[in-house]
Amino acid sequence: MLFNIRDNSDCIVSSKQVDTNYFSFFKNENIEASVDTWYEGINDYDFENDNIFEFTRIIWKSSENLGCATACCKTKGILICKYDNNTNKP
Repeated sequence: MLFNIRDNSDCIVSSKQVDTNYFSFFKNENIEASVDTWYEGINDYDFENDNIFEFTRIIWKSSENLGCATACCKTKGILICKYDNNTNKP
């Protein structure tokens, strides 16, 4: 799975994919905060409408495979995590 990150950019993803979480960070930041940020989505989650956001992707029980990678750009970095296809469905 390749992600198109423009050369010489600040880690701007030209097109986002489903079943994927993205986290942009400055080079001096701790990327472990990304998981905390994704999990904080519980505060905005609507349990009655089964919205699919970063929060549901990281807690979804049926997700068995996960791949993550980082890229460093001019002043920022990006963390991208790709989950099993079609496992995050209410």
